[in-house]
Amino acid sequence: MLNTKEDIIFSNYLSFTLEVSNKTVHGIINQLIYNNQFKQDIDKSMNLLSERTQKILRLRYGLDDGVKRTRAQIGEVFMPKNTIKI
Repeated sequence: MLNTKEDIIFSNYLSFTLEVSNKTVHGIINQLIYNNQFKQDIDKSMNLLSERTQKILRLRYGLDDGVKRTRAQIGEVFMPKNTIKI
């Protein structure tokens, strides 16, 4: 039983915190489900492309490691500076 003003304030705070936490957990779960489905869709689409094109897109948009590369950085992967052009 809530006897004091402090008890009521704490109860209200606790209720609010649990409500926010519950919404946050559901939001996180929904986002994870969405991200997983999105990744599966991207992987299916990528399978239609050549391996080289897949690698370029994965590097450019950071699909594997979350690190987006510039065109110059991607160019380095395929033709390092120390490679002699003929």
